[in-house]
Amino acid sequence: MTPHIDTGSFQRAVDALTEQLGKRFVLGEMLGGQDLGARAVDAEDGTRCVLKVSSGAYRSVVEYAVRLTEQLRAAGYPVPRPLHHGPMPGGYFYLQERAPGQPMREGGVYRELDADELTVVLGVLNRHS
Repeated sequence: MTPHIDTGSFQRAVDALTEQLGKRFVLGEMLGGQDLGARAVDAEDGTRCVLKVSSGAYRSVVEYAVRLTEQLRAAGYPVPRPLHHGPMPGGYFYLQERAPGQPMREGGVYRELDADELTVVLGVLNRHS
């Protein structure tokens, strides 16, 4: 997602989720040691989620990521399940399940994979499937 998101974006996304899905969500902590990008969210039914926000210009990127994730899940890889994505005032959001796991990098380095690293990881997964 894009780092150019104001702090109110997460609340706008939660409000949009509540409206679109008809159930209440509560914001939790920032994830991944980042100031912006992903936050924990809990649904009223106890579902633990991760919420990511971006500008509306990233809608096609989010939709592509959802399709890739669904393909990986269908191939049997244990990737977090997409729960919902959609528009919100001033942007677009993506909600996924929050799965327990370990950082991919040693030494406590928490950063997103860059495009080249992601291509390699997806290529390996594709070959294995």
